[in-house]
Amino acid sequence: MRDRTILLVHVVTTALRVVRPRVRAVVAESVLVKHQLRILSHSRRRAIDQGTCGRHVGN
Repeated sequence: MRDRTILLVHVVTTALRVVRPRVRAVVAESVLVKHQLRILSHSRRRAIDQGTCGRHVGN
């Protein structure tokens, strides 16, 4: 019984060691994608504001 418990602990710790870097990579990629979306949405808002201002000044 003790051997099975030790084996189970080793299997779980090994699985966590394998999975942990992948989880970090997924989190990092998610953060980068959110940052890119914020930049794109900000640039769109600025472009719209400049366009409406330019239309009023040009007329």
